[in-house]
Amino acid sequence: MEKRSININNNKSQITAFFKNWLNLNRWVIVLYLIVIAAAGVFYVGNVNDTTQLLSEIRGLEKKIDDLNNKRKIVDGRVKRLQSPERIIRIAEEKLNMSLSDEAPLVIEYNETKD
Repeated sequence: MEKRSININNNKSQITAFFKNWLNLNRWVIVLYLIVIAAAGVFYVGNVNDTTQLLSEIRGLEKKIDDLNNKRKIVDGRVKRLQSPERIIRIAEEKLNMSLSDEAPLVIEYNETKD
């Protein structure tokens, strides 16, 4: 029975020696993995920050586009109101002392042909 206990203790010491050697040999590999993981984390966080900033800029630009579209609609409505025939006739009668004729306008066509 004593031989067995010696073998078990010997096996335990061999196992602990193996893991100590393994850790000593692979310490730099573990450090390298940790550095790679840390670098990946830094790049990921930087990418998330850049993406968030770009999305914020996109939202701001979309808001500007909406504002400009609203202003364009207002200007289009104003142009249509200013171009209306009723307004033009009223201004012609009031400011230019013109009157609307019941007769059809006389149209003279002139075609110049070169021979």
